[in-house]
Amino acid sequence: MKSHLQGRVFCALLWLLALGVSPLLSSDPEPILAPFGLSWGLVPEDVEKILVRYKLPIAAKEQEGGTLRFEVTGLPQKNLLRTIFLFEDGVLCEVELRIGKPAWTAADYNRYFLEAKKVLDARYGRGFPLVLEKRKEGDVETFLGGYYWSQFGGNIRLFLFQAKNSLEETYVLSQHYRAY
Repeated sequence: MKSHLQGRVFCALLWLLALGVSPLLSSDPEPILAPFGLSWGLVPEDVEKILVRYKLPIAAKEQEGGTLRFEVTGLPQKNLLRTIFLFEDGVLCEVELRIGKPAWTAADYNRYFLEAKKVLDARYGRGFPLVLEKRKEGDVETFLGGYYWSQFGGNIRLFLFQAKNSLEETYVLSQHYRAY
């Protein structure tokens, strides 16, 4: 009976290691904080004041139910297309970074995705594969891949979406910081 239980524990540990969850072997990863030195829980007016101070206009504001969304372009960060600030129940709860450049190819998006994953793995521990999906509908092929990191204070999700047919290709690379 005892060896059967030990075998199950050993199998469970191997399974956790395969998923990248290694609490016994991991170093102390950093807590996940809001990007740009912001704090979770800020009210929209405070974020807006910060954006105005740095001359970063809000390109779009949308309210849907209890969620307010600010879309901002022009933040001085390499390869950052736009930033989306989400407020739920009146406080900052998520920041989405849309990454890329109009001239990027599939190889550029894939390279950045893998490099971002490597950086996040080093900082927060090995990411958990969140989704890997390939589909074909008509002449359109889609791919969605993603990873998830969770630490004290929040989580990060990294996604790469690709859609292509014989005429065009579309890519969306996004990194989502979310408070608990």
